[in-house]
Amino acid sequence: MKAQIRPLLLSLALVLPISTAWAFDEAGFNTAFAHLQKAREGDSKSVDVAVDAFSKLSAQEPGNPLLRAYQGSVEALQGREALLPWNKMKYTENGLATVDKALQQLAPEHEQQLARGVPILLETRLVAASTFLSLPSMFNRGPVGHQQLQALIANPVLLKAPDGFRQAVVELAVKTAQAEKLPAERINQLQLLTSANAAQRESAQAQLKDLWK
Repeated sequence: MKAQIRPLLLSLALVLPISTAWAFDEAGFNTAFAHLQKAREGDSKSVDVAVDAFSKLSAQEPGNPLLRAYQGSVEALQGREALLPWNKMKYTENGLATVDKALQQLAPEHEQQLARGVPILLETRLVAASTFLSLPSMFNRGPVGHQQLQALIANPVLLKAPDGFRQAVVELAVKTAQAEKLPAERINQLQLLTSANAAQRESAQAQLKDLWK
């Protein structure tokens, strides 16, 4: 069975500054992210380049779960490009294991440490959720993807995150809700998470507390 890794929903442009909370190689990260975007859009030549770039960044800063999550995300894309079925499985599972390690690294302090103006904990969860939810059901990662997406939606820090990041979370949540034929009312509540009105965002979040539990 062909393992189709659909494009991830992290369409955040690199318009936010890298936070000095982490010793990011900013130029290296921007280059790696650009290759990742091309890989998601179907450029097969960019997949291995992005894997190599994020692997090096993660090795330079092994304590940063976000870099490891991006590494695993693009490693999973290698499964899309592999010709042999067993290699498709091997590469995809290898990428998923790397994302799992990133999630295991998450700690409370990652809500305070920023990258591109976004708490590292939140963006790591978004990378994981979008990776897991993009996979065919044969990989059995849907439930974990829902858990990560639910944790994002319920986290009060999300309501204060940059608009672009909240929009990326909502895009993934709405697409998932639509695919699962959730009621229109719930989809409308999800969309309110991007409202300019802080009270509306907070009210919507309270009503979405158990959306995928």
